[in-house]
Formats: sequence, C-alpha cells, structure tokens
Amino acid sequence: MKIRAFVAVRDPVVRRTLVTALKRDRDIVLVPEPEEADVVVGCRVRREGYNSLMQFNSWLYPKIVRALFGLQLRDFNWISVYRLDLARRVTITQSGVPMLVEILVKLRDLGATFREVDCRMQPRRTGKASASRFSVMYRTFTGLMRLWCFGYFPARRRHNPPHVGAR
Repeated sequence: MKIRAFVAVRDPVVRRTLVTALKRDRDIVLVPEPEEADVVVGCRVRREGYNSLMQFNSWLYPKIVRALFGLQLRDFNWISVYRLDLARRVTITQSGVPMLVEILVKLRDLGATFREVDCRMQPRRTGKASASRFSVMYRTFTGLMRLWCFGYFPARRRHNPPHVGAR
C-alpha cells in the first residue's frame, strides 16, 4: 500500500523529526488497509535513551491527556498516519508537542477510527533531547491546558467516545 505523509506542521523541528523517524524505522511494515482504520498510531514499545525525568514524563503525559481529552491511546507523540481527507478537515492551533494530541483529538471528534501499531524506537544519533527541559515541559502543559480550555469542549467526550481498534 502506498502512504502519503500528511505534514502540515508549522514547527520545522517537529516536521523534520517525523519525516526522519518515518524514513529510519523499517519495522513499521504492517500498516492496516484504509478500511481498517482512519488513523494508525505508532506506539513505542520501549523508550530508548530516556533519562529518569523523561521516563517519568512519558508515564505522566498520557495520563494527563487521557484525563483532559478522554483519548484512550498508549502513545500520543510518536509516528501517526492519517487519512488525508480527514486530516485536511483538522485546523491546527497548537505548536510543538500539544499539536500532535490536538490532531488526534480532532480526528477522533470527526469520527475517525484508530489502530495502534507497536514500533521500535531508534536511539537518538545526533542532537540533544529537549523533553526533560523544564521550559519544554511548561510549554507542553500550558499548550494542553489552552487546547482543553479554548479548543476543546469536554462535554463532547460523552457523546463521542474514542474509536480505538484492536492492537
């Protein structure tokens, strides 16, 4: 199956990271057929190269996202593939880390179905991780709160449960 990546990311660092990860990770070969899922979410089996603060963040972050948005996925900030016709209907208001959650939440609210696929995380070869910087953690948390307060209506959660397919 041919996949066209949807990259409407304002943040060039995030865009480069996503494209690089897609090119490097040859383990993602089992992509569901389009009728099986509208969104394929890559889930890291293990976090490679994470320090203890990053490990804590990767444990806490999904719990915050689930509590705020009711999105029941294992991984929100890794590799995702979206059906282009649905993805074009999403207006992105966030940047950085919260943007990926925003896309998934809005696709869920449009009625998209999800499929999670385990994938192996490659250790970082260059650069320095920013996930354990307090400034990044602060921007991520405040971005999630802005999205929850201004870009998302919690009452919709009751009427539109997440549609997550088999793993």
